[in-house]
Amino acid sequence: MTHLNKFYPLRFLVFAFAVFGVFFIFPTIMGFVLAFTQYSSYSPSLSFVGFKNFVFLFHHPQFTTAFWNTLEYSLFTTFLKTFCGLVLALLLLKPLKTSSILKTLFYMPAILSPIIVAVMFQTVFRMDGLLNSVLKGLGLNLLVTDWMGLNSTVLGTVITMDVWKWSGFNMAIFLAGLQAIPDSFLEAASIDGASSFQKTFYVTLPLLMPAMSINMTSNFIGGLNVFEQVLGLTGGGPGYASQVIGTLVYQSFSQGYYGRASAMGMIQILLTLFLGTMMYRFLSSKEIKY
Repeated sequence: MTHLNKFYPLRFLVFAFAVFGVFFIFPTIMGFVLAFTQYSSYSPSLSFVGFKNFVFLFHHPQFTTAFWNTLEYSLFTTFLKTFCGLVLALLLLKPLKTSSILKTLFYMPAILSPIIVAVMFQTVFRMDGLLNSVLKGLGLNLLVTDWMGLNSTVLGTVITMDVWKWSGFNMAIFLAGLQAIPDSFLEAASIDGASSFQKTFYVTLPLLMPAMSINMTSNFIGGLNVFEQVLGLTGGGPGYASQVIGTLVYQSFSQGYYGRASAMGMIQILLTLFLGTMMYRFLSSKEIKY
């Protein structure tokens, strides 16, 4: 009986492992296999082509644009979401009567569906949208532009939307980190004559590195895997000016180019694993143990 009881808890994990295997491990293995084939709806034979798909992608202007857009998007959103979240956390750390309400309001966008947020921001950035109406009302007609219709501004609209959605989530992580810092450290700095700025810069921020590591790494990985935001707001257009790897994979699968789409997915996975790990290790090395 003792031997049976030892394995009894494993029964409850069987279903979870089965679901994980069917919906994650199996598709990943199949994607890896298909990435080295010419498999498509037009050529259903699994003919092995080696690295031909990968070579083709890095010589294709649409993929190279999507690749650099993904990196640009990830870098900008990582910095902006982290910065905005940190500023909000520092401001709301002070005991105000409205702190609880403001924390809730700033966090609420994080629980909204990306598609719903995309529809909301379409009403802001379209030619007859809210932003242009405000600019016209202020007499700034020279600034009125087709924000989602120009190559130079379209990616910025998606970045703005993502920063608005996730800054509150970053704020919550930073608030947890700030509340974990012992008051004695700040009191000692005050006794030594440190100003508010010096306490923030030399005491609070270094001790906040664990929260900084979590936010920056998750923001960066999320940026590399962006999909719904671009699909919902711009669809990758105009042309493929706001195309990212995720939307290009989706379009390639929809068009029946399964081998090529799998190769893109493998590049995205490897890029995420490599850069995400490098960033986390670098940030973790800066953490102060106390």
